[in-house]
Amino acid sequence: MELLSCFFALIFLAAFSSANPAQEHNIRSSLHRKRALDGYFYVDRVEGDEIGCSNKQLATVHQAVVEAKTLAQRASDALSWSSSENSEPYRKWFGSGNANTVTRTAIKQNNYDPIANVRPPWEQNRIHDANMATLSPTGLTFVCIPPDYSLCKPGTAAITFQIGAISDNTGTFIALCPPFFGRPSWQEMLDDWRISGWEDNEVQLSSGFTLLHEFQHVHQIVGRQRRCTDVENYAPASNDASHICYHPYCCEHINDSDKIQNAQNIAYFALDVTSTQASKLPMAGKRLSRRASRPSTCDYATIQL
Repeated sequence: MELLSCFFALIFLAAFSSANPAQEHNIRSSLHRKRALDGYFYVDRVEGDEIGCSNKQLATVHQAVVEAKTLAQRASDALSWSSSENSEPYRKWFGSGNANTVTRTAIKQNNYDPIANVRPPWEQNRIHDANMATLSPTGLTFVCIPPDYSLCKPGTAAITFQIGAISDNTGTFIALCPPFFGRPSWQEMLDDWRISGWEDNEVQLSSGFTLLHEFQHVHQIVGRQRRCTDVENYAPASNDASHICYHPYCCEHINDSDKIQNAQNIAYFALDVTSTQASKLPMAGKRLSRRASRPSTCDYATIQL
């Protein structure tokens, strides 16, 4: 069954690559419609209820979405170059065994390009009751979790829950734990990454990086075939006690088959090419047609790059 799936996938990719601009647009639009979310919601903090986002927290969520979209756009731009699968960042985070056009294209079109369609939750999409049984089954809801709440383990920044994952939740939601709102800034993350500060200390990751990671778990965004998991930490760094492969050392040293399935690897590639400026990557190939990549919808003026 898996061989048949791969066979039809290859046929689809071949057809996609040979399509004219109008056909290509229709294919992309069809893919988006099949898995697109129709709304982005948040649970409001109301008197007498522990769960919910304050106005300050909501502002952090908005900025984090912008950052996640920026990271994804930079990664997509990097992968729009032919032969970019031979670049150092690609081989480090996705593995030499995955250095081929088909895999590169699948990652670009599924794990990065759809992030352009993600929107932050707005006032009109406010949910007053934190009743998991009333969540939109076709939307994505952000839920801010208070300190000492059992849903969040110590040190956890965010958790994505699929429909029916807990109790009777009727919609996909991302639980934003207290550490999410105390993450390093965008600039602090880039500065630390550029000097590999994580080799001696804890890796500095912003809330936008965290959301890019979490979006990889949402099949309505990335598709069921490219939905990522959190791989077990079987290649830990000396200072890493996590059970999940989050640390850069682990992500670099796990098997190639796991690298393209681990949500953190997807996010690290985006951070790597962003921090080093994707345009300076040592790529020998030519860039693909501009019509194959989406224009950014991010407000770059709000982020210092």
